[in-house]
Amino acid sequence: MKKVFKITLLIVTLTLIATSCNTESKPQVVIDENTVAEDFVIQEDTTMVKVLSLPVYIDSTQYIYHPTKLLSNRTKNDSRRFSISKNSYESGNSNSKYSHYRFNGQYAGFAVENIKTGEIIKITDQEINFSNVKIYNKLEYNPRVEFVLYEGHDLDTNKDERLNHRDVSALFISNLDGSKFKKLSVDFEEYLSYSFLVANDKLYFQTVKDLNGDGKYEIDDEYLNYVVDLIKEDKQAIRYDTEPAFKQNQ
Repeated sequence: MKKVFKITLLIVTLTLIATSCNTESKPQVVIDENTVAEDFVIQEDTTMVKVLSLPVYIDSTQYIYHPTKLLSNRTKNDSRRFSISKNSYESGNSNSKYSHYRFNGQYAGFAVENIKTGEIIKITDQEINFSNVKIYNKLEYNPRVEFVLYEGHDLDTNKDERLNHRDVSALFISNLDGSKFKKLSVDFEEYLSYSFLVANDKLYFQTVKDLNGDGKYEIDDEYLNYVVDLIKEDKQAIRYDTEPAFKQNQ
């Protein structure tokens, strides 16, 4: 009987821990028509330390990326939380080689150096916690467009005076040289995922909006789709909805 009680207690404890973790990790923000993004911008996350990392050269370009890491005050020397990957493979044609670069971890920003001109462009002075950065250079899938996508957090939506995964996620873009950095997703919409289609040089991404105002992003809220024409100089995210077209064809 005691054994059964201990097992039951263990299961209940683990369930409570899992539930607590899931709740804590959800981005929460209660917004209305009077809410403005400026109220959620922080000057500096004092729980993190900015450390300039070693530069990374992007193959077949004239650019070197200088990333700035974000380290916790408690784990300044924990370099295992970061990774920079370059994965290469060849297609059936041995002359076709593809490479892609992705920065994973926590980063405060990037400075892009042009090794031919010596010019250095800092992508932004805004306080942002970047969690995932993908570089699409001319060897990457499509030689017609070159750009960089950034996933991260720029608004302290849970008001704890720090930027991390508990805040609403956002999507950003810049040119390969670091210029024209801009936010693609809408403030207070939780960014979910994206898809880059080579066939039409367009970027598609999805967000979710807290429709019922309960401060949580759940299945009952509104899911929104956006498309960006990467050929255009000004990268604008245009909202679209294919559902009416599907219904018309039924």
